[in-house]
Amino acid sequence: MENQKTKQRFMLESHIILRYLVKDDDKIDTMVMCKKPDVELMAADFSVYEALASLKPNDNVKLNKLAKFFEVVDVVSYKSAPRSSRSPPATTFCGPDFDLLPTSPTSFEIV
Repeated sequence: MENQKTKQRFMLESHIILRYLVKDDDKIDTMVMCKKPDVELMAADFSVYEALASLKPNDNVKLNKLAKFFEVVDVVSYKSAPRSSRSPPATTFCGPDFDLLPTSPTSFEIV
């Protein structure tokens, strides 16, 4: 039987999604554009809505970044998710490209 690694789960909040779409942040861009196979990126549908609703007409959003976001991030419904899966277990990843520090069980701050 194959040894299966446990995937690291990251729940992305609206401010992280917005920063990914609007700014050129190497840490966030690398996390999404070069997603590792043992990492699971998740975002609640409400967080995506908040980020997209926060965009201003003069923001320079690249549609290819938005398409890549939806390709690699699992968007889950906060409302219909069972109570236990609304708060996935917090994990951290510290690597040469970016560091994530847990600020609560479902949010991470990129430093």
